[in-house]
Amino acid sequence: MPRPGLISQLDTAIAQGQKLILIAAPAGFGKTTMVAEWLRGSKGSSAAWLALDDTDNHLNRFLAYLIATLEAVRPTISTAAWTLLRSHTASPPTHAILSALVNTLAASADPLLLILDDYHTITLQTIHEAIVFLRF
Repeated sequence: MPRPGLISQLDTAIAQGQKLILIAAPAGFGKTTMVAEWLRGSKGSSAAWLALDDTDNHLNRFLAYLIATLEAVRPTISTAAWTLLRSHTASPPTHAILSALVNTLAASADPLLLILDDYHTITLQTIHEAIVFLRF
């Protein structure tokens, strides 16, 4: 079911430079379908899509999935982040890893959209803090 009003709201938010957009509705309301439709219609936007579930509530796993997802769209983004994650598996230096990702993204003129599908399944506070760090 096309949702031109919601698509227009997403376009407006992106044009206004919004760094974080939350799309929330009960299960089955078409959030994922609507975002996929919006991405198909957006021109020139690169998107990294990370589908999450409750098994992703582990910081190392989340960071590994995040790096791999971004790497699929921007292959050069991950070298420093992977090195940091792999060398500190017991206690990953989250801010250093995220800073490496952000710095690499900032060096590119092309915007990148990160979609965290089913983010509501994430309950680990350190992951929430990582996302807050990423939006700046």
